Amino acid sequence: MGGLVHGGLLGAGLILAVFSPLSLWTFVVSRRGTLPLNWALGLRTSQIMKSEKIWTDMHRRYAVLFLVVGLLCAVGAVAAILGAASLVDEQGAREAVGTITVTVFAFVLVVGIFATLHARRLNRQAQFGRGDARVK
Repeated sequence: MGGLVHGGLLGAGLILAVFSPLSLWTFVVSRRGTLPLNWALGLRTSQIMKSEKIWTDMHRRYAVLFLVVGLLCAVGAVAAILGAASLVDEQGAREAVGTITVTVFAFVLVVGIFATLHARRLNRQAQFGRGDARVK
C-alpha cells in the first residue's frame, strides 16, 4: 500500500512541477500584454475572449493569478517529491499537496469570477458606447 501512496505523491509532484513554470511563464507574458488570445492558456471565459483588447487588458490586470498559482505549484511539487522519496513525513506531504491543490482551485475560481465580471462590464460599456472598454 505504501508504494501506491508514494507513486501517487510522485505523480502529483510531477504534475505540479509542470504547472509551476507554465504558470510563471503565463504570468510574464500576461503582464507584458503579449499572451495571444487562445483556447488553451489563460483566463478563458466567453466575456474575456470577446475581444483582443479585453483579453489583453484582463490578463495584464489579473496576471498575479498566474504568479501565485506558479509559486504554490512549486511548493506543492517540492513537498510531493520529497514525500514520495520518503525525505519528509509522507502524511504531511499528502496534506500539504491537498491543501495547496484546494487553495489553487479556490484562488483561480475567485479571481476568474472577478475577471469575468469585470470583462462583462467592459463589454457592456463598449456595446452601448459608454467608454472605449479600457480597464479602469
